[in-house]
Amino acid sequence: MIEEMGIMGIVGASFAIMLVVAARKMAVKIDERIEKIREKLPGASCGACGLKGGCDALAEELVKDPSLLGKCRLVGPEEKREIGKILGIEVKEEEEKKLPRVRCTGESKILFEAAGERTCSAFSDLAGGPLACPYGCLGMGDCVRACPFDALRIENGLPVVDEERCRGCGLCEQACPRGVIKLLPKETKVLLLCNSPASGKEVNASCASGCIKCRICEKSCPVQAIKLDPLPIIDSSLCNVCGTCVEKCPRKVLKLGVAPLASTPPMPSG
Repeated sequence: MIEEMGIMGIVGASFAIMLVVAARKMAVKIDERIEKIREKLPGASCGACGLKGGCDALAEELVKDPSLLGKCRLVGPEEKREIGKILGIEVKEEEEKKLPRVRCTGESKILFEAAGERTCSAFSDLAGGPLACPYGCLGMGDCVRACPFDALRIENGLPVVDEERCRGCGLCEQACPRGVIKLLPKETKVLLLCNSPASGKEVNASCASGCIKCRICEKSCPVQAIKLDPLPIIDSSLCNVCGTCVEKCPRKVLKLGVAPLASTPPMPSG
């Protein structure tokens, strides 16, 4: 009996050793960098960059192909530098930061009081929406809900951007059914607060302050930095931030995006 138990013990120990050896040989090695990278990814709305599987998949793919790092707009510059250190690559300086700008004054005339699901997308599909201006901000907060960083809020019917929290990911721009929000360089010199390409007559009939394409801004610019197509387009390479267009605009749909120069250059003669 004792001899049989000894044999069984030896057989059992042999199987145990075989299982341990097999487990070690068949074990899949996990790259420790994946977990470290995952900790640097935002977690919020992962997958918005277009990679299936979200942040977990992105962390694994980054180890295989570090060039994917630039595809995720939710990752901030500091996090990208830290991930670059983990991957052993140099991360180039970020392009100029972009921020969502609201191109509407919120002064469209109201056609009817809307009821039901209060989302911009639903309202926009409802007979063109309750606003007379088909390009105006509906103010129902689709952009606010789309922001993973709590960087937007609605005030007086229009989105307000918290520039400190904003990552410039563009999810709010994508969520806006009317293209009211546009991602623009942070240092954009002059901002246009209207998104309507309609004629001046149509805008005048639907909104108290939309751009009527009067060309006064274009004609008054001392450095010829503004062209209408059909809305005013400001050439930042020419604009000297003198503020003349903002001052002359009869509808007040232009405002300075950055501080004006200390002195306004004289108007050219002739």
